[in-house]
Amino acid sequence: MKYLSKRAKVILSILFAVIIAVSGAVTLIGHADNVVILEETDPELTFVKIHGLSPHATKIWDDIKGDFSQNGSKTTMTSNGYAQWYELDSLHFAYKKVIFNYGKVATLTAETTLTSWNGKHSCAGAGLMIRSGVGPEAATVMVHCRPEYIMITYRSADTMMSIKGNEINTKPNYPVDFKISLNKTKVECFYKQKSDSTYIKLGSVPFTYGSSVYIGQSAYSQDEKDIAKATFDGFSYQVEAPEGTKVSTDDTTSTPEGEEEEEEQIVLPADPSVSEDVLLSETFTDGSILDGEPSVTNPVWTTDNSFPEIITTEDNKNRYLYEYMSDSHYLAGDEHWTDYETHLDVTFTDDSAPNEANGLDIYTRLTSIGQYGYHAYVLRFNQTITNEIPYRTVQLCVMEGESRAKTTSDVIVIDEMEYDYLANLNKPLHITIRTFDNKVKVFFGEGNAQKEIFSYVDESDYIKAMGRIGFSTNNAAVIFDNIKVIALADLLGGDYDNKVASLWEEETPAYIQNYINSGYAY
Repeated sequence: MKYLSKRAKVILSILFAVIIAVSGAVTLIGHADNVVILEETDPELTFVKIHGLSPHATKIWDDIKGDFSQNGSKTTMTSNGYAQWYELDSLHFAYKKVIFNYGKVATLTAETTLTSWNGKHSCAGAGLMIRSGVGPEAATVMVHCRPEYIMITYRSADTMMSIKGNEINTKPNYPVDFKISLNKTKVECFYKQKSDSTYIKLGSVPFTYGSSVYIGQSAYSQDEKDIAKATFDGFSYQVEAPEGTKVSTDDTTSTPEGEEEEEEQIVLPADPSVSEDVLLSETFTDGSILDGEPSVTNPVWTTDNSFPEIITTEDNKNRYLYEYMSDSHYLAGDEHWTDYETHLDVTFTDDSAPNEANGLDIYTRLTSIGQYGYHAYVLRFNQTITNEIPYRTVQLCVMEGESRAKTTSDVIVIDEMEYDYLANLNKPLHITIRTFDNKVKVFFGEGNAQKEIFSYVDESDYIKAMGRIGFSTNNAAVIFDNIKVIALADLLGGDYDNKVASLWEEETPAYIQNYINSGYAY
């Protein structure tokens, strides 16, 4: 829409308004999977001052000044706001509220052109923003120009600290076009400078929101004495969703017509039976990880993700858990488990952008005891980017007393190897973690292709001798499937050596064995 003449834009805008008034929806032909159900070009924007006094910001002023004007497609904004930063923002924002409660099946795309920006401070910014609300603490993503470069800053959830995303170290060449695309829980950010012919992806970041989002233009000078000026030309947005989806008119959950009925008709093949040594078997066949009577084949997981995404394959023969950028953890099993092997299939997908962390932690012998926090052995997939070059490793670590089980928690690295785990996107990696007595072994692959990656004998004072399993992600789009925990028989020490975390190569004392034989707990 941005490349049409102004006259054509006006005509199309009137046509869309008439269609909306008559039918309550705008339906156009979109790409192969979705259709455009809602589109608006150069809408009237609402201007708001967002100003929060962050305790982490040292020179922030009590109030901010600025103004906004709109004449057709052209808008002008002035602001001496502090920044889109820390837990609270201080900036000006001209926005359109979009009801976006289509679950995870829709995509929202917005575009604008920044024609000029005269902020003097090195961190002064103006560009395109999406927010979960207009309060200063709202989750937000901003792709914008600063005097010397173009970059992304974002707050992935309400009241969290803001984070700096990717940037290009090239002075902006105006006009600069910006585009953002919201799908599921990720915002992809694009830019196009005067000399560019097509959009360039700057990066993508996580974003949490409710049933509505707020999209528009924003600016701040980060200098109380400088009321900087940004000029924009054009603002448009569109929502694409599966054909048959109706345009939402209120802030409630909407489901494409026929989706629920189709899901109810799915009957997957039955899971194979499990042997007596299996402690846990999870194939996600029942479509839930939170419900039902707990059993070996129906483990009930604990998670901080309110809506775990269980995906049914197109041929209706399998289901898997898909963790998409929401940085959640999943824990299952019994903290009294001792010697066992953990098997699982992990698939990193190409939904992730190269700049994203793509981090994954897999926990074994995980315990959480009140004031002592979380303890576990951790297999960590880790990516760091230096000068736009990714460096990927897999690490064997220990977690000791962390307040939460997350990939952002501090861990002690025991062993590490360089491993490009994103080289084979969309291909499952079978992982086996064997924890027996005070020994940990990690294998990749199956059968003749299985390869030992790590072998560690824990002789520390804080051996993780018992615990359950789990995993968590960090800005990754990853699939989990075929999770199985198999008990290992310790013919010499049984469970006793794990409970005392010593005497690994000795027989269980006779008086303890008598208690065990009598059925007593110890």
